[in-house]
Amino acid sequence: MASSKKETNKSRAQSLVRRLESNEKLLERFESLLDLVDSDQLMTVDEIEEVLIDEIRKLGGETLESWVGRREEELFKRLKEENKQLQLREKKSSDSTPPSAKSS
Repeated sequence: MASSKKETNKSRAQSLVRRLESNEKLLERFESLLDLVDSDQLMTVDEIEEVLIDEIRKLGGETLESWVGRREEELFKRLKEENKQLQLREKKSSDSTPPSAKSS
């Protein structure tokens, strides 16, 4: 049972690493959090709380920025594809003759 949990955790960690590799800002933020956890620096609880609050705010901002960026790319691709389809439907034949002048 413990071996199964260990394998699951290893798989989750590998998945997280792959995902963080594609997002440098989030990788840096998680490194900062882990550095704080591993730090030997003597700090008061209030000081640690202040640093954590700042790091979590940055993490939230960077996560939102990343999310918005991906959504904008997806929307741009979708609109570009829809626009291409609209242009194909509206395209006029190049061999058409110009309209004749109205007779008086």
